[in-house]
Amino acid sequence: MKNRLIVVEGLDGTGKTTLISSLCKELDATLISTPPEMFDSRLYEGELREFFDSVEQSRRREYYRSANFLASELALIALQKSHVIMDRYWPSTAAFSAMDESNPEWEELGTFPKGFVRPDAIILLTVSEEERENRLKNRGELLTDEEIRLSSKKEARLRVLEGLRAFNPIEINTTNIDPKGVLKRVLIEIDFF
Repeated sequence: MKNRLIVVEGLDGTGKTTLISSLCKELDATLISTPPEMFDSRLYEGELREFFDSVEQSRRREYYRSANFLASELALIALQKSHVIMDRYWPSTAAFSAMDESNPEWEELGTFPKGFVRPDAIILLTVSEEERENRLKNRGELLTDEEIRLSSKKEARLRVLEGLRAFNPIEINTTNIDPKGVLKRVLIEIDFF
């Protein structure tokens, strides 16, 4: 069986991190996050994602778009040796741009930019909004501006989910499924079980 690229998508609090960790162990896979960690001390002392998450929308979106090109190249290299699990990818970047006042003129939702490695499977985790908010509260982390907008504006959240669904993912609602059950379902869906 050739090595495969499996992308895990979903809003914060849906169980992505737990699933990704389990999939990496189960499949002995390489993990790639989008955006990958990048540093440039001339611009910012920390990780560049933190910097670009605080700038105006058009600059933030172009940073994420560029980071997807890098993630694609990293995936191509890693696929030579192992399966790859990607923590978000182009579907998130494209779908989240739907929340912006002025959408960037990118590829049509549901399509990848030319030259991107295409995933063998995209897993979209969803959860009830009540459960998602409970999970986020229990984390004790500061929410990003985008997460605050998603929590407070149902229409923005629905636009992002519609954008993610445009990529024809395998959708799994994790509301009433424990992490082992989610893993088992994913392995069945992607034909690894």
